[in-house]
Amino acid sequence: MRFLSLLLAMTMISSLSARQFTNKSGKTIDAEIVRANVSSVTLRLPTNRTATIKINTLSQEDQDYVISWLDDQVPRLRITPNMVRSSKKSGSSYTQIMDLSVVFKNEDNAKGLEETTLKYFLLGRSVNDRSKNKILLVQEVNFEVGAGGAHPVNFRKAVNNYYGSSRNTYPSYSGDYKCYGYILFATRKKDGREVYRHGSTPHLTEAIYSIVELKTGDIVDENYQKPTARKIGVGGDNAPTGTPRRRPGQPTPLRKPEDAPIIIR
Repeated sequence: MRFLSLLLAMTMISSLSARQFTNKSGKTIDAEIVRANVSSVTLRLPTNRTATIKINTLSQEDQDYVISWLDDQVPRLRITPNMVRSSKKSGSSYTQIMDLSVVFKNEDNAKGLEETTLKYFLLGRSVNDRSKNKILLVQEVNFEVGAGGAHPVNFRKAVNNYYGSSRNTYPSYSGDYKCYGYILFATRKKDGREVYRHGSTPHLTEAIYSIVELKTGDIVDENYQKPTARKIGVGGDNAPTGTPRRRPGQPTPLRKPEDAPIIIR
C-alpha cells in the first residue's frame, strides 16, 4: 500500500539521476535516491516530496541497484586541515616552514571510507614577477577510514628559502618564490571519485582542477597554465623562436643560480 500511494504523486521528473523503480507487485514509479542504508531507501518523487520504503519491497533488480548505489557513496566526513606556518629572516633571505596535518572523521557508522589518495600542493609566487607561480612541492598520502572512525594524515614538514628582492649580482634574476598558499585534493583509489577538495584562498579554490594536473617544479602563469615552450638554441640571430647566437668576442653570459631549494624534513 505504501508503494501504491507513491504512484498517486507521480508527475514528470526532471532530475537526470531519476530512474524507474518497480516493486514486487509490478507497480512502477520514477524517482531518485536521496539516501539509503542496508534496509531502507529514501526516494525523491516528481513533486519533490520524499518517501522512505523497505528495500526488500522492490524488485530484485532495483534492490541490487540500491545496494550498488550505497556501496559507491562516499560516507559523511568531517575534514579539518591544520596548517602551522612560521618564518625567519636573515638579511635579505627568508625561510618559511609549513607543517600540515589533516584529520578525516567518518560520521557514518555503517560505511567506511575506502582507500583514498590525498594530494597536497604548495604554491609559490615569484617575488620579482607576480605573474609567475611555481609548484613548490607535491606530497601524497594513501589512507582509509573505518565506519565511525577517524584518521589523521600528517605530511612531511616543508621548508622554503627565498630572497625578498632581486639579488644585486643578478639584477634580472626572478627565481625566488614565496609560498603563499596550498590546496588539498582527495580521490578514492578504486574509481577516482572526488572525496575532498580545499584551497587555502578563493583563487586557489577556483583553480584546483588546473593545479592538480601539475607537478613539483612546474612554473605557470597567474591562471596556473604552463607558458608556451620556446625552442632554445635553434635558428639564427633573427629567428623569432630561437636564442640569438653569441657573436665572437662577446663574454659568456653569467649563469643564473638554481632556484632556492625546497627541503623536506
